[in-house]
Amino acid sequence: MGPPTLTIDMPTPGQTLVAAGGYEIDVTVTNFTWQNPFQGSPPSIPTAGHYHVYLDSDLTDYIAVGYADKSMFTLPGTVTSGAHTLTINLRESDHTEIQPPVQATVSIMVQ
Repeated sequence: MGPPTLTIDMPTPGQTLVAAGGYEIDVTVTNFTWQNPFQGSPPSIPTAGHYHVYLDSDLTDYIAVGYADKSMFTLPGTVTSGAHTLTINLRESDHTEIQPPVQATVSIMVQ
């Protein structure tokens, strides 16, 4: 088995989203098992966990957590109109970033 991989399927590149709107995130992972970080204390291993969603270059404050191929997130109402980037990265069950880091980005438009 190789290292985990992550691909963002939705939103699609250049998709227009509205601030404060709710949206679906679809991702595809390989060599990684989903774990709900809010149920109990599963052991932290680099091939199981969840993901964090970040807006633009601020990778310290995530806007959503997902632990399935399809999840929902709400775009913050304070997001300005124009071009933005969503970054999704894989996390172990204790929220530490898996090593080596696995992330994907998609450019979006906000109106």
